[in-house]
Amino acid sequence: MLRLENTLPETLPGSSTLAFQTKNESVRVWVDDELVYSYGETPQRAYGFGVGAVWNIAPLPEGAGGKSVSVELVPIGGSTGLAPYEFLLASRGDVVSYLAERSLLRIVMSAVLSLIGVCSLLLAAAFALKGDSRLSSAVYFGLFVLLAAVWMITDSGLLQFLIPNKGVSYLMFGLSLIHI
Repeated sequence: MLRLENTLPETLPGSSTLAFQTKNESVRVWVDDELVYSYGETPQRAYGFGVGAVWNIAPLPEGAGGKSVSVELVPIGGSTGLAPYEFLLASRGDVVSYLAERSLLRIVMSAVLSLIGVCSLLLAAAFALKGDSRLSSAVYFGLFVLLAAVWMITDSGLLQFLIPNKGVSYLMFGLSLIHI
């Protein structure tokens, strides 16, 4: 178990959060003695138990400025608990914007691959209507490229903001990688 403690700045912007990424660790965040956030104490996988690599965004209560903040990290499932911890003190929107900016190349590549995959499947539909023998090649290529796009976007970690159950994005990541 690793426990990190610090004092928050006296003045905090409205709707402040403490954000940080963990890798297979359960998390608890306290402001003074009040538990404000926990993650990883209940299963989040679509099957089995696992917490994965996620960005934790702990909302800070109003009036938290100048108070003590404690973060407790407990390794789970073979994790060493030695992830390089980067802490951000900002609003939830600013954190999501920061993460989207960091993942911009993955997002763009995933969108381009998705477009190529859909075009390939549309081409396959045209081949099917004409009875062309190149149908199977276009279908396999389109599916391969779409799976690669899904794998890239799930690897970016941004799906955790769209899908509440983080286990679903782990399942999508694993299945798309296996089927590629």
